[in-house]
Parts: sequence; C-alpha cells; structure tokens
Amino acid sequence: MYETRKQSHGGDRNSSANFLHLKTADVIGKEYGVTGTTVRNDAEFSKSVDKVAEEVGKEAKEAILFG
Repeated sequence: MYETRKQSHGGDRNSSANFLHLKTADVIGKEYGVTGTTVRNDAEFSKSVDKVAEEVGKEAKEAILFG
C-alpha cells in the first residue's frame, strides 16, 4: 500500500493543502493507528519477503509469513 501511494520526492505541492504536508507513511499510519515509521518499516519488510520469494520460492514466503 505504501509503495503504491507514495509519490516521487517532493510530491504534488498544488493539491488541496497537501493533507497538512504529511508524508505518505504518516497519512497511512493515521488511517491504521500506527506511526509513519511502522508503515515504512513494514513496507521494507514486505519488499524483503518478496525478494526472498523471487529467489527461493513462494514456499519460503509462506514460511516467513505464517511460520
């Protein structure tokens, strides 16, 4: 979710008040009741898990996510 919603560095400075200039991770964090740091960390974890799945196979991804 984070990766698909974030914009290139700087973002759109012309949209309606830019949601008080919050970063994408902070906006998503507010929606889900967590911090922007948690959102960014989760996005990085997700990318890492996807990379493992590409290299080793989807069984490894399932083992990581479901134990």
